[in-house]
Amino acid sequence: MTLQEIFQRIIRAHLLLICTCALLPVLLVAGLARGQSAPWTGSVRIQVNSSAPASTTEADALSSRVLALATTPTLVAKALDQANIKANPSDIAQHHVTATRLGESPVVDVSVTLPSRTAAGALARTLVEQVVAFMNKGSRPALDDRISALDKQITQADEERTSLINEANSANRRILRILQIRIQSVENNLTQLQAERSTLLDTKLGTDEAVVIDGDNPGVVRAGSTLVPRAALGLVLGLLMGLAIAVLVETISPRVAGVRALARTLSAPVLGRTDESPADVAASVRLAARRQGIKTVVVMAVEEKEAPAATTLLASLPAPVRRENRPPARSAIAPLRNGQRPQQSTDPFQTVEVNFSSLAALPASAERTAGVLVVSTGTCRVRDLDHLRDRLTALRWPVVGIIELTRSTLRHSAERSRQSEDEASSGPAVPLDDLVQTESSDTSDAAGKHGPR
Repeated sequence: MTLQEIFQRIIRAHLLLICTCALLPVLLVAGLARGQSAPWTGSVRIQVNSSAPASTTEADALSSRVLALATTPTLVAKALDQANIKANPSDIAQHHVTATRLGESPVVDVSVTLPSRTAAGALARTLVEQVVAFMNKGSRPALDDRISALDKQITQADEERTSLINEANSANRRILRILQIRIQSVENNLTQLQAERSTLLDTKLGTDEAVVIDGDNPGVVRAGSTLVPRAALGLVLGLLMGLAIAVLVETISPRVAGVRALARTLSAPVLGRTDESPADVAASVRLAARRQGIKTVVVMAVEEKEAPAATTLLASLPAPVRRENRPPARSAIAPLRNGQRPQQSTDPFQTVEVNFSSLAALPASAERTAGVLVVSTGTCRVRDLDHLRDRLTALRWPVVGIIELTRSTLRHSAERSRQSEDEASSGPAVPLDDLVQTESSDTSDAAGKHGPR
């Protein structure tokens, strides 16, 4: 199957379905956004470190840390309580909080989006305060506890050393040697503890603290409308859904992939289109019918919805023009033999008239020399084509050709057919005998106009 056939069967044949599926989500998004006002976004900036990050990776790590803390439901719940706002902390943390780094600087912009301007600014300020407090005090308690423990150990070691020194002052020579060894061990331990305490103090003093830059005056602006991206997403999803439904429908009820595929299936040529001149179409069909020895061409549609267009085409085709036979040449007149003239041969220049008819108006005398002219858009369903082929097999009529039915002609014929039905239903009541007599006269007129002469 070629790309053109795929386009004909899936996209062109189900274009209305695909467009409907694509427009429904867009209209739904537009309807929902119409009754909603644009939200407000409050933003506060944080300086995480005093020094600039050494690389983009380090800058991303800083912003990721701030985002992870700002979207923690516990911190969000504390910020909501501090700002006196009633909301779901998990929903706010998941959908309404963002953190963006500013280039490769240590500054991170924390934003909160809410329907109220006051609430957006207040929550942004309190949330940033919670994040900064956690960043500055998150690792400090453990460090302070370790320093306090070292101070206790240093005090105990110092007291032990003082006690040993006092004992050594009053001890004899043998015991003094042992006390000196113990005093040396305590002093070594005390030196190690003091060095560790100094290292922890340097770490504590060297640790940068996060600083709120504009917490007193948070920036609050109206957020941009999300109608366009949501409508675009809905359009894409609708197109995908429409294509999926079209493929499913085409799988369940397949169609013929265009008029050329129909011509290959019926082994017949395409002789014209309905938007061409009726005289040109009739001339082409008559030439093809004469080549096959057909005198009456029966116009048939593949699908039921194409029947009004086929009837319109049949009515627009001009009747054949009667031509006089050329007189035989003098040399062709045979002499008398035994007092009788031999029978003259048929004139080779004689033209056979080809008439057009519908299947219902076809007389029985024309059935032996009848052929079929198929009228179709080319995208008919395979089951309807099978019904037509079964009918052609039963009738044993050759297919003269195919007339491609354009969509505009199909639409106009359907409209005229509905108007005729409406006029017929709204017209005055006609007696049954008069109706039967009128239908009989119409059938006789059609048979006389299109039947063989």
